[in-house]
Amino acid sequence: AALELNEDIFTVVHFTSKVPDVIYDSVVKIMRLGGMYEKGLCKGLQVNNNFGKITPGIMAGIKATYPKLKIILQIQEDALAVMDTDQIIAELKRFNDIADYTLVDPSGGKGQEMDVRSGIRLANAIRKNTNIGAALAGGLSQSNIERIVQELAAGLGTDNFSIDAEGGLRDRIGEGYGNDIFNPQKAGGYFRGAVEAFDAIRSPR
Repeated sequence: AALELNEDIFTVVHFTSKVPDVIYDSVVKIMRLGGMYEKGLCKGLQVNNNFGKITPGIMAGIKATYPKLKIILQIQEDALAVMDTDQIIAELKRFNDIADYTLVDPSGGKGQEMDVRSGIRLANAIRKNTNIGAALAGGLSQSNIERIVQELAAGLGTDNFSIDAEGGLRDRIGEGYGNDIFNPQKAGGYFRGAVEAFDAIRSPR
C-alpha cells in the first residue's frame, strides 16, 4: 500500500555534514529516495552544525531545486559560544530570502536544558530583525516540558514559537556524544506533556 501522511504533519529531514560544499549534492540524493520530495513525504530540511560555515549560495541552490521545502538553520552550540546576538542576526540576514526558520539549539542532542531567558531574548531578536521564524531546543523532556512551554509562552507569545527535543527522549548507554538509544516511553510521555502544555497556554482556564 502507498504511504500516506496526515497533511498537518510537518515532516523534516535533519542533515549534518562536516563539509558544507557537499550539502547540495547530498540533499539531492536524499530527496530522490522513494520520490521523497515529489510525493510530499518531506516538507522541511534542517541543516545542523553548519551555522556560520555554510554559504547562502548553497542553501539558495537547494531552495531553487525544491521550492516547497522549508529550510531550517540550526544555530548550534559552538556558534552560540562565539557569536553575540548582533553577529547571529547579521549572519541570518544573509539567508533572509532562503531560510524559513532557525533552531536555537545550545544542547545539540546532549540533553542539556536550555537557558530559557537567553533563548527568549535571542528568538525575539531574530523575529524582530529578520524574516526568519525561531524555534528552541535544549534538554526538553516529560519532566520539564510543561514549565518550559509556560515560560516560553510568557516571553514569546502563545502562538508564535515551536520546540524541538532529542536528548531528553533517549537513554545513555555509555560515555561520549551519540552513545544513547531512543526510549519510546520517554518520547510518548514528552509528546503527551507537550500537547497538554500547548493546549493549556492556548486555552487557559
